[in-house]
Amino acid sequence: MNFNEFKKSGIFEIDVINALEYCKANNVNLLEFDKGEYIFNSDFLNEGIYRISNHGSNGMKKAAFLIKDMKNFTIDGGGSNFIMNGIACGFILDNCENITIKNTAIEERVRFTCSGLVTEVCEDYFICDTKINEPYYIERGLLRFGDKESKNSAVGGFIECNMQKKRFREDSADYWIGNSGDAVFEDLGNGQFKISKTAKKPFLGNFVVFMAGIGTRLAPALFAVDSKNINIENYTVYSCMGMGVIAQKCENVTIDNMKTECKGNECYSASADATHFVACRGMITVRNSSFEGQLDDCLNVHGIYNRIIEKGKNYIVIKYMHHEAKGIDIYEAGAKIEISDKDSLIPYLDFTVTKIMRLNDDCTVLYLDGDTDKINLNDVTEDITRCPDVLFENNKACFNRARGMLLASRGKTIIRNNWFNTPGTAILFESDGAFWFESGATHDVIIENNVFDECCYTEWGNKVINVCKRRKHEDGKFFHKNIIVRNNIFKNCNCPPYEIHDTENFIFENNIKR
Repeated sequence: MNFNEFKKSGIFEIDVINALEYCKANNVNLLEFDKGEYIFNSDFLNEGIYRISNHGSNGMKKAAFLIKDMKNFTIDGGGSNFIMNGIACGFILDNCENITIKNTAIEERVRFTCSGLVTEVCEDYFICDTKINEPYYIERGLLRFGDKESKNSAVGGFIECNMQKKRFREDSADYWIGNSGDAVFEDLGNGQFKISKTAKKPFLGNFVVFMAGIGTRLAPALFAVDSKNINIENYTVYSCMGMGVIAQKCENVTIDNMKTECKGNECYSASADATHFVACRGMITVRNSSFEGQLDDCLNVHGIYNRIIEKGKNYIVIKYMHHEAKGIDIYEAGAKIEISDKDSLIPYLDFTVTKIMRLNDDCTVLYLDGDTDKINLNDVTEDITRCPDVLFENNKACFNRARGMLLASRGKTIIRNNWFNTPGTAILFESDGAFWFESGATHDVIIENNVFDECCYTEWGNKVINVCKRRKHEDGKFFHKNIIVRNNIFKNCNCPPYEIHDTENFIFENNIKR
């Protein structure tokens, strides 16, 4: 059905809600839009309570398209641009199956981030012309996005780039503002700001991106949770308060021809990762896509470690440690779990979960099929039934803050035929049971036929491929297994192509360095 058939209420956003409800009630499998620009006023949008991993902002989330408990359904934007006027997600897919989102672009006008040209640099200050287009104010010398009466955030730091070359400044990375003494903003009007007391000054003619502080990833462009068989095609993210796509506890997600893209004079797109997958299973496919401008990695795939804080004869109490993972509830009856040393992350016991008792957002009781005598308190658990296979193929990753990708799934992972021009490490293997609590080990990785072009030219990494060292090593035991790097080109990378730790069977063959 065409959306034009639902234009009846006089309020566009309500027409969209009515269209979704009609399609759900009548098993309509396609809702299509004529090509155009559609502006969603966040005051009129549906909302739900969601806990979104790695966003640090649990609670009510609004969405232009809140798609819940639906099957066999496609939204075809027809090449349209969906614009959020206010803090809202583009899409939320909740407990859905066989859903396709295609032929659309997302733009969020409220971003808690801005960028601009450096027009003057002196010994004590610099001036930046930002052309800021969202609410802001100055408080105790700090630029704050938003307004005092509702959601707001001070600038947490800035990064510097050359937009003509689409490169970040070589001798820098993030400049973090810990308090008002690290930077003082003065509003000169018309979007111009004078910034003083910074230890580092940008170069005249470069651009800077002023990034909001922690906890302001309030609205990813597309969030999928507890869903299966999700297809995202011909999808562009110009801006959003969070990730371009985040899938959480999902099974089988395919992304084909996605872009994160800087629009107009901006030098950033999504304010976090382009794509992110948490506690998923099945197959994760990302192909034929282009990722640039996002303010974090292009891909991150991981599970969640939980700390064991108490135990009984046949149960353990586990705690979600990182605040950006609280309340996600990854465990189910029948799940297979491993118990691992908190420092080496080497598993030493495994169980089947027989029953779950959720206590609160922090803690859950897991009843197990065996005796817990040998379990050490403060070690960590991992749900090993949530380890997807990953295919990342025919993609372009460049001009984004930080790194290319983080890999942490024991499923079969293939990274091939991609072009990386990342300012930091292109491929990072990193898990820990002490801070992020992102699991886990990789068991079968092939990295082949890629071009790594001038990677690691900033302070975001000094190895093209980096397998991080664990906090503790156990002789004869390995965290990662079977990583093959072959038939790749390392071009103009002024750093070692790899650094490998705690890995059994690492093969580096038939690669070319230019």
